[in-house]
Amino acid sequence: MPSKPAVVKPVVILGVFVADTAYRAARQPRMGETLLGTSFTLGPGGKGSNQAVAAGRLGADVTFLTRLGVDPFADMARQTWAQAGVRSAVIETPESYTGAAYIFVEETSGNNAIIVSPGAAMLISPDDIEANAGLIRSAGVFVTQLEQPIEAAMRALEIARGAGVTTILNPAPAASLPDLIYTLCDYVTPNETEAEELTGIKVSSIDDARRAADRLLEKGAGAVIVTLGEQGALLHTASRSDHVGAIHAGPVVETTGAGDAFNGGLAAALARGVDPLQAVRFACAVAGISVTRPISPFEGEMSPKATEGVASRGAPAFSPARGRARSNRPPSALPGISPSRGEIGRHRRLREPPPLQERAVRQSCQSPPLRGGRCPAGQRGRLAPPSKVLHRRDISPFRPR
Repeated sequence: MPSKPAVVKPVVILGVFVADTAYRAARQPRMGETLLGTSFTLGPGGKGSNQAVAAGRLGADVTFLTRLGVDPFADMARQTWAQAGVRSAVIETPESYTGAAYIFVEETSGNNAIIVSPGAAMLISPDDIEANAGLIRSAGVFVTQLEQPIEAAMRALEIARGAGVTTILNPAPAASLPDLIYTLCDYVTPNETEAEELTGIKVSSIDDARRAADRLLEKGAGAVIVTLGEQGALLHTASRSDHVGAIHAGPVVETTGAGDAFNGGLAAALARGVDPLQAVRFACAVAGISVTRPISPFEGEMSPKATEGVASRGAPAFSPARGRARSNRPPSALPGISPSRGEIGRHRRLREPPPLQERAVRQSCQSPPLRGGRCPAGQRGRLAPPSKVLHRRDISPFRPR
C-alpha cells in the first residue's frame, strides 16, 4: 500500500535583513592602512533573511518576520523574498534605515569577517512579537537568531513553545544569554566560536563540541547541533551524540553564509517531519554545496556527488524541480541561491550549464520531495532530466551571507 505524502508544516523565521557589501582582498587592512581590493558585490543578506531564503528555495512554506526602513534596501529585501517564494511580515519603520553589513572575504581561503548594522531591525520589540503571535503559533517550525534584540527573540520563543511549535535558536552573533532562553529551545545551533562564547569551553575537536553541548543541555536546551565547518556537525542530546561528516561538493570557494544555509536546510527538513539526524545530514549537504559558490546559493540544484552522499545515508532527498522559486519565469531567468551560504543569491540570469552538469542531478526517491509530493512509479533512483534541474555556474551579483 503506497505511503501517504509527508505533511509539510509552515516555517516562521524572525530575524534581520541587511544589504551586504562584500569586499575581496588578499588580507584585511591594518588600522590606518588602505588596500586595493579585487572585487565588490552588493546584495541581500542578514542571517534571518538568508535562512528564510535558503528554506524557501528548498521548498519550505516560509514566512519571514522583521522590520525594514523605507528605502532602496527595503525594496531589495522584498524583491529577494518574492523571488525565493518567501512571504514577509514586515513592520515598516520610516524613522530608521534598512540594515547593512560589511563583509571582508579573504581571497586565498574564502574565510570572512563581518560587521552588521541592523538598523530598523534593532527596533523589533516584544510588542511587535505580540502583534504577530498568531503567525508564530501557526508554524510547525520557528527559527530565530540574535541579530535583533534578545527580548524580542525570547518572547517569540515563548509563544512558539507554548503552542507546541518546534523551536530553533541560532545563537549568532555570539552573545551572553539568560539561561531561561535555552529552556524554550528544541534545538540550539551554535558554531564552534559561538559554542565557546556560550559555555566557556574552547571547541577544537568533536569531543570538545560534545562537552560544550553537554553544558548547553544542562542549561535547558532540548538538543544541541554544533556546526563544525569542514568537520560537519554534531547532533547532541541527552540520549545520543551523532557526528555527521561534511558533504564535500567541490573545492571551497567561500564560507560566507554557510551557517545560514545549514539552518535554513535544517528548518526545511524538520518541517517535513523527518528524523533529526536525517535533517542534520540534509543541512550539511546544503551547506556543503553553498561553500563551492563564490557569492550565491544554489538555484534548486545539487551536485550528483552531494545528492548521492545524502541519499546513501538515508537523509531526505532534495527535489530539484521543487527547489525553484515560486515563479512562472523560465529557469534561465531565476536568481541563484547557495545552500551553504544560508543567504540569498544575486539577481543575474543563469548561463547555460557546463557539459559535466548536463548529466543532471540524481533524484533520489527514498523519501518524498520537500513539498510532500510522491515519487512516480518506476522513477526510483533515476536521474532527473536536465529540463528539471536549474544549473548555475556563474557568480551571481547578489549573494547571501
